[in-house]
Amino acid sequence: MGKIRIGILGTGTISESHIRAYRNNPKAEIVAICDTNEARLNEIGQKYNISKRYASAKELLANEKLDAVSVCSFPCNHVELALLAVEKGLNVLVEKPLGTSYNDTQKLSEKVLQNGKVGMVGMTHRYRNDVKVLKAVLDGGQVGNIKHINARLVSRRGVPVGFFTDKAYAGGGALFDVGVHLLDLAWYLAGTPEPETVSGHTIQSVGPINTLTINRWRSSNPYNQDQSVFDVDDLSVALIRFKNGMSMTFEIAWAVNGPATDGINVDILGDKGGVSLNPLAYYTEKNDVLMDAKLTYSNNDWFQTEINHYLDCVEKQVEPLSPIRQGSTVVQMLEAIAVSSDRNREIVLPL
Repeated sequence: MGKIRIGILGTGTISESHIRAYRNNPKAEIVAICDTNEARLNEIGQKYNISKRYASAKELLANEKLDAVSVCSFPCNHVELALLAVEKGLNVLVEKPLGTSYNDTQKLSEKVLQNGKVGMVGMTHRYRNDVKVLKAVLDGGQVGNIKHINARLVSRRGVPVGFFTDKAYAGGGALFDVGVHLLDLAWYLAGTPEPETVSGHTIQSVGPINTLTINRWRSSNPYNQDQSVFDVDDLSVALIRFKNGMSMTFEIAWAVNGPATDGINVDILGDKGGVSLNPLAYYTEKNDVLMDAKLTYSNNDWFQTEINHYLDCVEKQVEPLSPIRQGSTVVQMLEAIAVSSDRNREIVLPL
């Protein structure tokens, strides 16, 4: 096939990472972009010299001949825009979280299956080289049967600015923003077992912040830059049990008055050994002696690797490493954590 013709649906901050990565791959050609925010649409169009710009995804999809799209809108619009593309017979890459409702993401997953095209979620951490190394150790049986996972990512003052703190736009706070990465990564490393029960607690621990001299992720959209709407969690914890007998403890926080973690921490404990992501290590016992092994890898550009993989999958028409069907299950678990907190009890899946 010739170059893979790409449409960018939404010009949020993350869209620039997509655009740059596509431009770094000779297989791709960015045909057009769209956004309801005219100022942002023109800003991105001018910055990256993209002349075809549309005020809506429907208009773009009706007028341009494409092979694939990236959905880079508000989370509340992810499923809606992806469905428009799927119904046009296109391959789709949807930014995380896949959606804000499990039922909606299931509908999308079913449509992707019917469409027979590539459906992928932008779960960037699956494409890290250190994760690739860790996955090889796990898949090679070095830890035996996985019994428990501990997943933790805590920031002292990492609340992003913009739509992120409005549940109507984002679906949730830290849980849906960065918790989706943490949960997906831990679950993926463990082999994506089927979840059975969820007990969760979502908390607004600190709330709106104006802490000086810290760097914060900021939405390109002018909405809610003053944090006037803050109706989401900034700290969430959970215990998830899986049908294979495995369990997971999960802690995610944008902001706490306590110690922070140094990035994503995932510890996987098996009956023959265990591994950790941070530090990247393998733990076991041989000849009655405890042993720790440091794992070696080279750094990579996770986002570029993700986009390269998407384009390869589109070219070959094969299922990606982070398929939409798995993204839907992650949303199911995130939603169950929130529902468990609201109902103050353990949730048995499906809801």
